[in-house]
Amino acid sequence: MEAAAASYARRAREALGGALDDDPLDRRLLAIPDVAPSCHVLLLDPVVGALSDAERDGLLSFVRAQQDVESGAWLGPDGEPSLSNTTLGWWVRVHYGDDPDAPELVRAARVVRRLGGAQRADVVTRIWLAAAGAVPWSFLPSIPAELWLAPEGSPISPTRISPWARDVLTAYFLLSRVPARVHLTPPHQLLLRRDDGDLVPPRLTRPGLAGDLLQAFDRTVKLARKIPRGPVLRRAVDVARSWLSRSRSAHGGWFGTVPTVLGILALRCDGARSNDPRILAALDYLRRCRGRIGTDGPLAQALAAPRLADLIPLVRAAGEDADVARLLAWEISRSGPWQVRADAGVGGFSYDVEGDLHVDTAATALAVPLLQDRATEEPLAARAMAAIRRSTAVVVAMQEADGSFARFERGETRPPLQQLPWQDADHLAHGRPFDDEHLWTTALALRCLARTGYRYGDDRVGRSLAALERRPVETRGLRTVAALVEALAPLAPEHPVTRALEHRLRTSQREDGGFGDVSSTAWAITALLATGSPCVQVHRAVAYLADRAGDAPPPATGFGLGPSTTCELPAEPDAAAAWALGRFLQTAGRSPAPTRS
Repeated sequence: MEAAAASYARRAREALGGALDDDPLDRRLLAIPDVAPSCHVLLLDPVVGALSDAERDGLLSFVRAQQDVESGAWLGPDGEPSLSNTTLGWWVRVHYGDDPDAPELVRAARVVRRLGGAQRADVVTRIWLAAAGAVPWSFLPSIPAELWLAPEGSPISPTRISPWARDVLTAYFLLSRVPARVHLTPPHQLLLRRDDGDLVPPRLTRPGLAGDLLQAFDRTVKLARKIPRGPVLRRAVDVARSWLSRSRSAHGGWFGTVPTVLGILALRCDGARSNDPRILAALDYLRRCRGRIGTDGPLAQALAAPRLADLIPLVRAAGEDADVARLLAWEISRSGPWQVRADAGVGGFSYDVEGDLHVDTAATALAVPLLQDRATEEPLAARAMAAIRRSTAVVVAMQEADGSFARFERGETRPPLQQLPWQDADHLAHGRPFDDEHLWTTALALRCLARTGYRYGDDRVGRSLAALERRPVETRGLRTVAALVEALAPLAPEHPVTRALEHRLRTSQREDGGFGDVSSTAWAITALLATGSPCVQVHRAVAYLADRAGDAPPPATGFGLGPSTTCELPAEPDAAAAWALGRFLQTAGRSPAPTRS
């Protein structure tokens, strides 16, 4: 058993070191990337010329490899052809010299036209199409300039939408009002046209009376653009420029790869030079978001720099004191927009490495138990205790009125502007209330509060339990169920929600002793250990992990990865297994013989 735990920990340690490598050609990505960020970076390169030959060739190889051989499309997270991914994949390949008449690209163009044409792709893809002059800016929703002059925090202010959408919207607002144009190969084969040659415009609003009224309002706003508004428009543009500069994190980028690419594009089109410090810092951030899938896999652009929610489990399982000290150095130390609706001081941890503007509740809730367990000796102990206190206050402040916990900003799942019947309105929110991500975040937050002394009588815990009680257990993923059991076992062991979740977890064990895969089994072990002494089910699950300690990671497909492509899975299963086996060895060493479940 000790050998199996050591094997998982060794792989976790290798992944941790590889993820923080300085060279993007040697860096390892911790998450399987969507193909779209690589396409965005390749479309940006003619504007800034920042990619080396090796990076450009590596990213192009990745994009080519992700094309589904059978359909010719690039797939989405559901495994079905994606209009936006296929548009971007075809466009990038053709721009960089691939023959558009090649059979696989002809099939890709047919997929795009069958799905409604490139003009119906997602809002970010249409921003690229408009910036390149392939479609008019009227094919995107109009943004009244006056929104930027609304008081911050008011329902119609862009501050009330998710941080990712806020950065994208700011860049789009500026791009749509500057005369500059990006010179890219025109994707004419991907656009649907009428018999008279005019492009078929996409419908920008949802069907129904409200959508019809908003469509009329959208046309009114577009007409108003042609009317000189003098100081009002100039002031709104100045405010948006200020927002674009102020919303950069310490790492130099915006909220991940896509907003950073659009931010750079907006700055360049607005007149900034290639050697502008803001652009250089943002390009450096994009390099930190780039790496290989697996040890020798293709080069790809991730959605963000190494995410703390991915790094922290690796540090917990196989990190050293230097890694814990580095994590403490990444604690947020300046005020950010998340505090507008969260009553908390500065603290917590960000979404990605060296970010200091957007708190991530999941990363913060993961960091607290790690610091409690690993930072017990000086000189880290005093710093860790202060960080734990600040982080716990941040987690508490991020609870929504419905009892769930927000990931990045309170109200992120229900921004007021999302209620407008725009086709693209879903992009303004970060997920939906109590979706898988927010249930997972809620589980981590409750576990964090349990570790810091909160119990069932606290109203915050009570609100979460009441909310969980109203939702069927069967709708939740197994890893989330395990995290909730681990969190609720010390908080409310006899509560019906805890009992129902534990029953769901225990009845999910398979004949081989596992709970589906290595990661789910590891989470199930730590959850069952939280309910009491190691039982027969725990011993069977531990044996399952031990038997698979020497297995190579299986190939993965999905989210932009075609069925012909294989790569290593993210390192999370190794980190989870190393931690679970370590916990079992600690517990079993002072426990009586296993009892039946």
